[in-house]
Amino acid sequence: MLTEKQLTIRRQHIGASESPAICGVSPWQSAADIYWRKVTDIPNDEPSDAMMTGHRLEKPLIEFACEEFNLARLRRNQFRVSKDEPLLSATFDALGDGVAVECKYVSAAGAQHWGEPYTDEVPDHVLVQVQHQAFVGNLQEVIVAAAIAGPRLEWRIYRVPRHEKLIEAIVTRCVAFWRDHVQPRVPPTDAPPPLDILAKRTRVSKAVQISHIEAIALRDRILELQDQRDVIEQEIAICKRQLIDMLGDADCGVLLDGSQFTYYEQTRRMIDHADLRKRYPDIARELEKETRFRVFRIKEIRNEQEKRTGDT
Repeated sequence: MLTEKQLTIRRQHIGASESPAICGVSPWQSAADIYWRKVTDIPNDEPSDAMMTGHRLEKPLIEFACEEFNLARLRRNQFRVSKDEPLLSATFDALGDGVAVECKYVSAAGAQHWGEPYTDEVPDHVLVQVQHQAFVGNLQEVIVAAAIAGPRLEWRIYRVPRHEKLIEAIVTRCVAFWRDHVQPRVPPTDAPPPLDILAKRTRVSKAVQISHIEAIALRDRILELQDQRDVIEQEIAICKRQLIDMLGDADCGVLLDGSQFTYYEQTRRMIDHADLRKRYPDIARELEKETRFRVFRIKEIRNEQEKRTGDT
């Protein structure tokens, strides 16, 4: 993963993985998310399971691409800043003379957005990312090596050629984003910062009076949506049970439209923490890690009868 030094430098540039959000094609981030990370000095988040899986697959995916195209002398984890527009940077999974390899781990849910291997049919957010890389690295092509999850892990190669008009649009959008928002500290939307940034804000133990009438409406909306969520989750559970029951003793069902649903057995290894503390208390204490986090809760006002009962 990126070092703290790399992360600090990265805040001073727009990286290839950030331009899809700025261009509005990222499935996971918005331009506002990128803005708050540029103007707020917060620690890097712990990598998710999917990120760690992708990181562990980088080396075999690079080797896969090298075997397919007889590539040699690729250097891993290379950070570069564009000579033509120093605002833009890129961290390459692997970089060689005139070629780069971008590695992707794709969940089963995202597999539908990837086209035929050995084409440039990659999702829009990947297309923007590798065009950004092509600009920074002055490359004519970026090879994308993807490991796509499913009943089995499928290895695919994509070849994305340089597209000048798209690069021009990406550079223009990124420069305008930095000039109009990051430099003057003007958020691109009126939405508040992401929750992970709000959670890491320094706070003191006190209560403040919120005078905005909008706050009551927001609270009521949260309670309303929580009630709806409970109903929806119950309905989803019932539908799942009905479909699983239709399987009989099978673990895969094929519907009339050709789609499928599965009920595969999976194995997960976990440490029995209670047993560990009982049998090896010293080791458990040594390995114990304290995690602090904030929890949002709404405390509703008790009615008058409850107040009187509580007061007595």
